[in-house]
Amino acid sequence: MRTPAEGCTKCSLSNHRQNIVWHRGNPFGAIVLIGEAPGADEDATGKAFVGRAGKKLDEILMKAKAYNANVPIAPEEVLIVNTVKCRPPENRVPTEDEMTKCRPYLQSQLELSNPHIIVLLGKTSADALLGGKSSLGDYRGSVHQCEIGSVVAPAVVTYHPAALLRNPKWGAEVVKDFKEVIRLWKDLNG
Repeated sequence: MRTPAEGCTKCSLSNHRQNIVWHRGNPFGAIVLIGEAPGADEDATGKAFVGRAGKKLDEILMKAKAYNANVPIAPEEVLIVNTVKCRPPENRVPTEDEMTKCRPYLQSQLELSNPHIIVLLGKTSADALLGGKSSLGDYRGSVHQCEIGSVVAPAVVTYHPAALLRNPKWGAEVVKDFKEVIRLWKDLNG
């Protein structure tokens, strides 16, 4: 799955990267989680969500798996990607232009995976994939339709795991969001 973005210089993020951060987990995962952008740990390793936020995400996914073992939601079962494949300087939010230039790579990942459900981690990925400019609170609590290329899948929006590191009190809300993912899975897969 690395081939499409190798050597990419479509935007200025390529000037600062150590590695293209393609994904982590199962490239054919039926559940896909989409974050904002790689951080320093991800840039160093070339793998998505391996730093503190990634450890928090793994914890969330393992709790969801324990809640219902029949749902393929453990870290090794899902596909975990970002809206952009290169780390923005000083961990800033990627620009619309950067996300647009990286979108064909994200599209190819999603088309290969053909997900049943998409989980959007944070406002940036929600804005990028749902085509809006809403608050996270407006996105959360509803199931959205996410369309990218030939992929059309229901999407649930939740807090980015980095936000949970700053505000642990949001953990209960994330539990609700992942219970919705599990409910959706059951509805779609019997």
